[in-house]
Amino acid sequence: MSNANEQAKPHPPSSAEPRLQQPQHKQQQGYIASPSPASVDYFEIGTPDPAAAEVFYGGLFGWTFGEASQPAQYSAINGTAGGLWNTSSMGGASWAVFYVHVDDVNAAFEHALSLGASAALPVIDNGSITFAHLVDPAGNRFAIWNENAAAPGGMSAAESA
Repeated sequence: MSNANEQAKPHPPSSAEPRLQQPQHKQQQGYIASPSPASVDYFEIGTPDPAAAEVFYGGLFGWTFGEASQPAQYSAINGTAGGLWNTSSMGGASWAVFYVHVDDVNAAFEHALSLGASAALPVIDNGSITFAHLVDPAGNRFAIWNENAAAPGGMSAAESA
């Protein structure tokens, strides 16, 4: 007879049990596009000392960093896997945040607030993407985003305005 501790141990799934599959991401206009909403598909590190962050994360994980964009001072990490944001000109905050792809950033932002989240960064349209940073009721920072629809000529809606 088996004891309760043995029954509680995880076991490998049988062929009859469903298995989680990694989402398939595709490259789309310089960003990784999520196959479906509510997928975590990007990360970002905010720091007032990006050089130190590059030394630390590059040394620890072997990550590579692109040149910082101007004037935002935002560098790509490992191509389009993530971003490093120099926050020295905006108060010097530090964070590590995951991004969740949503269909409608404004609606998701308002819904998150109604569930008890607070805004860390309001909804921002930077021309390529629309995003916001929120803090959940337990104090954890996260972000929501969606790529802006391309207008005729391949520009985002914001760039064509």
